[in-house]
Amino acid sequence: MSVKPFTGSNGLRAPGPVADTLPWITHFERSQQLRAKSHALIPGGAHTYAKGDDQYPELAPGFIVRGAGSHVWDVDGNEFIEYGMGLRSVTLGHGYAPVVEAAHRAMLNGINFTRPAALEIDAAEQLLDLIPGADMVKFAKNGSDVTTAAVKLARAATGRDMVGICVDHPFFSVDDWFIGASA
Repeated sequence: MSVKPFTGSNGLRAPGPVADTLPWITHFERSQQLRAKSHALIPGGAHTYAKGDDQYPELAPGFIVRGAGSHVWDVDGNEFIEYGMGLRSVTLGHGYAPVVEAAHRAMLNGINFTRPAALEIDAAEQLLDLIPGADMVKFAKNGSDVTTAAVKLARAATGRDMVGICVDHPFFSVDDWFIGASA
């Protein structure tokens, strides 16, 4: 059986060792089509900066259609181990049955209310029980929000304006203080 050369999303052949270690990935046709379409419709090609093409190697999968455990499948049917695990938020794996079932049960009661949910109090108490010395909890929807909150808190507490960032780190936040510094 002849295997086509491993070709990245940009149409270039992978350098020797990569092509030789991933011979089962032989096509990215649909991914390439969606990549072109996404860049025409969405600034940067993704709604989340951390998911943009410039944040990943050229041979990373383009568009994911499903996941199970630590594995994901792209629109071309290629299977990958997803090192990133949902931008580090999927620690138990994709489609983990106990989590899916618990989330389903909770969603039957409604989601994203305009006012706080009683469940938030229960979750706050349980988290505080796990962290000695912690007095309060502030939940947030993503890493950018909590990182930006930490920067604001540090600035307020110290009276300083400067923020130190690691220029080699690919991502800290989608907020201006980071994006402006990394552009």
